[in-house]
Amino acid sequence: MTDDSYQLDQVLLVDDDPILVAVVSSYLTEGRVKKIYAANNGIEALSILYERCHEIELIVCDLNMPEIDGFQFLRRVHECGYSGAVAILSGEEHSVISLAKNVADQHELNVVGALSKPLCFTELDDVVATAKAGGYLPRLDSGSVLTEKQLRTALVLGHIQPYY
Repeated sequence: MTDDSYQLDQVLLVDDDPILVAVVSSYLTEGRVKKIYAANNGIEALSILYERCHEIELIVCDLNMPEIDGFQFLRRVHECGYSGAVAILSGEEHSVISLAKNVADQHELNVVGALSKPLCFTELDDVVATAKAGGYLPRLDSGSVLTEKQLRTALVLGHIQPYY
């Protein structure tokens, strides 16, 4: 593939499982992402992020890591001025992943997805495509109106659930 066909330039993958990191890195570099930075803990990830904060377009972050966990990492990501997309990756129960999304939202991070382990690559593709499209939803005040694109993105990401 040519460089123009890549969906994202730079991604930071934060997970302490070296096999998962190798598999996901290999998958993403097959025409989806030009450069992947891998960190096996939050401290290492923050070091990379402080150096390349404005270059990294997507962070994929596990919740269970040594030194600082994913929750602490998400809190500190905001401090460095990161404005790209964030995806949560975890083997935890849905309620824990939902709590992590809430923490990220409270710190005004642009959450584009929450992925469960074992990882489904089509869901990862959706996260990459959403990050590339800038499809995360901006914070809206009450009374704000969503565009059709924002509404569709919110439905795809599970931020809105229709009830009949």
